[in-house]
Formats: sequence, C-alpha cells, structure tokens
Amino acid sequence: MNLTQVLKDLCDQNQGRLTPALVVDKARSKDSVLHDYFIWDDSVAGEKYRLYQASYLIRKVKVVYSQSENDRYKIRAFSNIVTNSDERVYIKTEQALSVPNYREQLLEQCRRDSEAFITKYQGLVEVSEIINAMKKWQQVKVSR
Repeated sequence: MNLTQVLKDLCDQNQGRLTPALVVDKARSKDSVLHDYFIWDDSVAGEKYRLYQASYLIRKVKVVYSQSENDRYKIRAFSNIVTNSDERVYIKTEQALSVPNYREQLLEQCRRDSEAFITKYQGLVEVSEIINAMKKWQQVKVSR
C-alpha cells in the first residue's frame, strides 16, 4: 500500500477527518508504511524541530516595504536564497530584491508558489481570474 492510499484509508476510518496526530499515531508501528517518513530518535527529531521553529520565526517577521509613498505593503523581512557558494541562508528581503541572482530566485519561488496556488484552488470558480492572471504571467516568464 502506498502513502496516498494509507492516508486516504486513515481519513476514511476517522469520519473523513485527518490530523497530524492521527498520522503520527499510525506511523508509530515499525510495520506501518508511514513509519520511515519520521525521525524516531528524539534527540535528532528535537533538534530538527527547533531548526524548523527557528525557520518559522524568521519567516514570520514582516516589514513595511515601499517603492513609493503611495505604494506601501508588508513583506517578509528575510528571504531564503542560495548564495554563490551554494549555501542556503536567509537574507534581508530588500537585499534579495536588489541583487539580480537573488531576485531571480525570488521570481522562481513565486512561479512555484503560483503553481501550488493553481493546483490547490483551480476548482474554485471564485478565484478563476487570479488563476488566469497567474497562468498568463507564467507564460510570459517562460517565453523570456
């Protein structure tokens, strides 16, 4: 049985509801298909979770950004990029926007995010104009 089927079955067994706690509980058995998706050594898992929490904190911080006096909005204070030495780090978003290589990485992330948005919400007619605009932007981006 594959991951998709296990999760669908677990959802069906719980009145059509699936929670992370249910998934972890199902994964505890070494015989479970889900077992190997998790780190069971608490000393390793604890450190990885703290790194996840630190990343969340970094992503959570917002700053007001403006290109003009009338054009002000909140953006993430830090952006995750890959440096010239192939190191993945967070840098100030304003810096990322001003360095061509980093800006290109942000645009690529934007493309991936728009793909995820389209995949997740294309069944909602209420956002079809947004989706069509994203698809149009992606076509322009690809043709460059």
